[in-house]
Amino acid sequence: MINYDTLYDDTLEILQKLREKNKIIYLSSRSKKETLISSLKKLKIYDYANEIYVTNPKNGSSEKSKIINEIKKNEDDFIVMIGDTEVDYKAASSANIKSYILNRGFRNKEYWGLNNIKSYNNLFECIDSINIYNKTK
Repeated sequence: MINYDTLYDDTLEILQKLREKNKIIYLSSRSKKETLISSLKKLKIYDYANEIYVTNPKNGSSEKSKIINEIKKNEDDFIVMIGDTEVDYKAASSANIKSYILNRGFRNKEYWGLNNIKSYNNLFECIDSINIYNKTK
């Protein structure tokens, strides 16, 4: 499946802006960290990451939540989840952080609507909603 990974048009611009003031962490459910790294390098976004974590797909949401809680040092740390799967949404909920779920990629807008979960059409909408350009943690 890695050969089918493609970047959305807004990805590089968002990553460049986020990198100026924020820490970028890739958190993915994959079978191997090397697979994620290979994909990130292929997409030319590997160098944007400050940290990379990979969780077992079988326990994805609980493992992601655990990692988020380890990263979050205190209540003032500003951490959000931007994702496109139920695993991302559940991990953010469990870790008590805000999630911004994209309705492109793994699931569509109709799916999220049926589950009463607000979703976003693109990364710009996510970033505008959280005003992340002004955050420093």
